Amino acid sequence: MNIAIFNTYEQTGGAAKAAYRLRTGLTNMNCTVDYFVRSRAKKTDKSVIQMGAFNRSLLHMDKLIQYHYITRNRTAVSNTLFSATYAGVNTGINDRLMQADIINFHWVEKFLSLESIRQIINLGKPIVWTLHDEKPFTGGCHYTAGCEQYKKECFECIQLERDPHRLAQVTLKSKLDLLGNADLTIVSPSNWLAQRAKQSSVFRNRRIEVIANGVDTGLFSPQDKKSCKEELGIDPSTIVLQFGAQDNREIRKGFKFLADAIKQCFQNGDFRRFCREGKIAVLCVGEPTDELDKLEINTIYTGYVDSDLEMVKLYSATDIFILPSLEDNLPNTMLESLACKTPVIAFDSGGIAEVVNHSNGRLIRKEDTKGMAEAILELVFDEQKRVSCAENGRALIEKKYTLGLQAKKYMALFDSVKSDSTSKCTTVENNYMDNFDAIVGYALRTEAKNNNNLFQMELSEKNLKNIPREEELLESLESLCSIKTSRYPFRKMKAYKTMISVYHRTKVQ
Repeated sequence: MNIAIFNTYEQTGGAAKAAYRLRTGLTNMNCTVDYFVRSRAKKTDKSVIQMGAFNRSLLHMDKLIQYHYITRNRTAVSNTLFSATYAGVNTGINDRLMQADIINFHWVEKFLSLESIRQIINLGKPIVWTLHDEKPFTGGCHYTAGCEQYKKECFECIQLERDPHRLAQVTLKSKLDLLGNADLTIVSPSNWLAQRAKQSSVFRNRRIEVIANGVDTGLFSPQDKKSCKEELGIDPSTIVLQFGAQDNREIRKGFKFLADAIKQCFQNGDFRRFCREGKIAVLCVGEPTDELDKLEINTIYTGYVDSDLEMVKLYSATDIFILPSLEDNLPNTMLESLACKTPVIAFDSGGIAEVVNHSNGRLIRKEDTKGMAEAILELVFDEQKRVSCAENGRALIEKKYTLGLQAKKYMALFDSVKSDSTSKCTTVENNYMDNFDAIVGYALRTEAKNNNNLFQMELSEKNLKNIPREEELLESLESLCSIKTSRYPFRKMKAYKTMISVYHRTKVQ
């Protein structure tokens, strides 16, 4: 069977690692797998195909929208990624894609726009979409932060301060219109995310299957703990607590709750003494946060680690892995840690509760910092419990979360989808660009305003004559807004440059 997997990055990030590992598992089952990405790491692997046919003007405007309409317009509810992809890759006529029996989407943000997806749907091939967050069925947020508007229409988005052009609502409606007649099956790595998808207006009538991510148990296996600690410059007798995320400042990662739990641990005299004597250390993987420096505990920062081999050493050097996420799917770090015989203490959130339990760690009620502190103290001071949890964790991974088992389940699904498919090459329309001109106009006006230092400069008689009249500014803006980007992207860019030049009195090439 020929399978085409789409993911934005080859191996960077949790979703990319999961997609790449699935590719490895399927390849081991003698499947032909082409891996389509926007950003490729290994130039020598011919089965990894970098697709870079982007409309450069749209790409620039996409960045302006992301920055001005979204990133600088967020509420305090969440700082997890919220995105809109207008500039997607042009899939065109790709011979390798045309040979595919099944198309498998993974995390495709800033890679496949709805227009890109429309082009792929029109190939008439069955599509399996593997969810790694909630973005495929929301109006823009990657995690909803408790909002349930995705079940209806994403009206009045709680994650945007202002949404004058209804970006979230129009995006959700466009997904409904685009995917309504597509030959589409959904896969979720966790029951939690599957339930969320079933409740969504976009996927509620779709076939949704749960297939957990797999771990390479040959690679992710326990190494000698003493040697791994010494390699990190840690005394072998030191108890190491590890936590980490790509960005520990992300609210949903729950770091502030972990920091509070560790502070409560300091109320225990033995814990304070152990910390003072250097017998307890914290291993922070990913972007650090200032809160750590206030904890009076030996902290080792690794930065972002992209190498699986390096992560195996870090897991093996760790005695307890702590996962305080408030929203999560099925974190790779949780599975990898257990595979390396490291117990996990985690909040009962998302798909985490489907893996972590009292036999392989401790599962704590969400945001219960007192309960988390008690769990940390319990495992810190009871080596036998840590060993028991470690053995049970490894056994669970070997039983339920191997690459081979994941690949077998996907193959069974692909066979079923292919035999049931009645898809033919059809023409699906897309109204995603309907509000694009209004939104890009908002972003461009903001960009022009932010780049205009006209009113901050000291005015002399010479440059006073060069101040553009208000009529000129309005005329250039009117010209800009009258051009539909979806039809005339280069003309839109020229009008944008003209508007900026009117502000700055510079020559447009």
